Amino acid sequence: MLNGAISGMIQALGDPFTMYLPPVQNTDFKQGLAGQFSGIGAELGTQDKNILIIAPLDGSPAEKAGIKAGDIILKVNGQSTAGWDLSKAVDQIRGQKERTWFLTVIHKDTQKQVDLTITRDVITVKSVAMNIANAKCTNGGCSLVAKGDPCTASSCVKYAYIRLSQFGDNTNQEWASLVKGISDSLNKDKTIKGVVLDLRNNPGGYLTDAQFIASEFLPTGETVVTEDNGTVQSALTVSRQGLLIQPKLVI
Repeated sequence: MLNGAISGMIQALGDPFTMYLPPVQNTDFKQGLAGQFSGIGAELGTQDKNILIIAPLDGSPAEKAGIKAGDIILKVNGQSTAGWDLSKAVDQIRGQKERTWFLTVIHKDTQKQVDLTITRDVITVKSVAMNIANAKCTNGGCSLVAKGDPCTASSCVKYAYIRLSQFGDNTNQEWASLVKGISDSLNKDKTIKGVVLDLRNNPGGYLTDAQFIASEFLPTGETVVTEDNGTVQSALTVSRQGLLIQPKLVI
């Protein structure tokens, strides 16, 4: 009764980003941030009271089954998701490895219902991926070539690509182990013109991790500020000397 009362009170706020997690769901949530859990491998969210796929994880059972970012989950094992909040959806879909789950979804940009069969597995999530990439030439030109210049193999420059998938338990450690290599490459190879920081489909996580990552790109000042009715309540500032302050950055 107490859990139900708290859950109802929080839902009454009408804020899709505020929810109450009872003990079991809270444990599942923490497992996700720890980078390993048993499930189908998809980040979930809500939109217009629907359960939404934010993104399937790379190589996950969800991706292999055909789940796509933007899909709406209508049913889980034949049970309608109408009225479900996010914590219930996660509770229903996560669970024992190798158990088969049946989802009915509507793919993004279509109105056709599709039934998918997914076998759950142990999902290991790496928060950070970094590499040096070449901008691709297409018939429409090269996005990193100066406007008006011809698109040739030599004019398509290199850039440092960083993919950040969440702010979890191991994010800072993973970031620190990779960023020095990217920084050294930028200093040695002047054909690398900047950094692309890919935050697409990142569901968030620990606020202090966001402060740590932002400090890599900012020399001084505030990284995160919270406000209430226009009045600043608190601020987190740059916490260290960053290695990627000078290069041009695209987010």
